[in-house]
Amino acid sequence: MEVFRPLRAVLFAYEMIRLLLLLFLGYFLRPPVSFPWPVYAVPGVLFPLMTLFLLIRPADYKAYLPLYITGKAAALAASLGWLFFSGSGVIASIFLDPKTVVVTLGAVAVFFLGDLLSAAGAFWLHSKLKETAAAGEGGL
Repeated sequence: MEVFRPLRAVLFAYEMIRLLLLLFLGYFLRPPVSFPWPVYAVPGVLFPLMTLFLLIRPADYKAYLPLYITGKAAALAASLGWLFFSGSGVIASIFLDPKTVVVTLGAVAVFFLGDLLSAAGAFWLHSKLKETAAAGEGGL
């Protein structure tokens, strides 16, 4: 299973960078005080933890992969939903604060692409680990 170690390391590195970037953007874009931003950001810590456990002991924690893929699918759906429902508001606010809107849209695009690639990588890793386990257990 060590063949898949680089992919597991890339998934962990992406999740750490993603979390740090979310914290950075949340601090510097300064959402309104009434918005409970940390409540939505803190659960994102579970993704780096899942990938860390997969990096360290994949055989014991491979059951986390379907949960990871499901979480990434939910993040992708949330991104698309946000774009769909806030499209007119984003267009209207581009004239008021273009820098923030461009940074926000750029971050959403980067996160969307990263989540899509990480979900695909996790799905591929899950299928390969299942194949490896089936071959090692006599086809079970």
